[in-house]
Amino acid sequence: PMSKSAAGSVEANLHVLADRFFLIRDNDVLSSPDTSLEDKKEVLEHVESGIEFVWLGIYDENGSFLTGSKSCPYSISNREILSLMDKTSNLSIEDTTVASSGLEILMGVPINYENNLKYYLVGSYQYDVLGDVLGNINIGTHGTAFIVNESGNVIAHKNLGKVYSQEPISYSLGDSENSEQV
Repeated sequence: PMSKSAAGSVEANLHVLADRFFLIRDNDVLSSPDTSLEDKKEVLEHVESGIEFVWLGIYDENGSFLTGSKSCPYSISNREILSLMDKTSNLSIEDTTVASSGLEILMGVPINYENNLKYYLVGSYQYDVLGDVLGNINIGTHGTAFIVNESGNVIAHKNLGKVYSQEPISYSLGDSENSEQV
């Protein structure tokens, strides 16, 4: 029951982050093909200042920066988020990564006009958003909450060293057959 509750807490917080992205994307200025990139930039800067973003920007279908905050990367073409959004045509979340500002959680969503891809809205949340959630989950006296990716590497944990190194979970769980089934 404690594990289920912990997973539900993480899911709920990621859902809140995702909902914010959909609300931003659906802003009339961002969703209109008739507004200028400068007007879109003003909206992004306003939104970024009120939410825990490291950066927030709009990118073209090739991952080239069009507009957004000053700290946006000039390209996301080499990032997994671009291929995830392309494959799903929906909100995507990249594994926790190390950036110049520390750990980041990258999210992105396509912006379509008349059922055709126009832009990608991509932003980096401060890792603290997820770290705080995990830090407040207590599973017994020696338990801990963590998130692993599909490769079995730690992407969220109370111990940030495990996240920075993307340590394989097998290091913590051991090499037994049961640990591989987790």
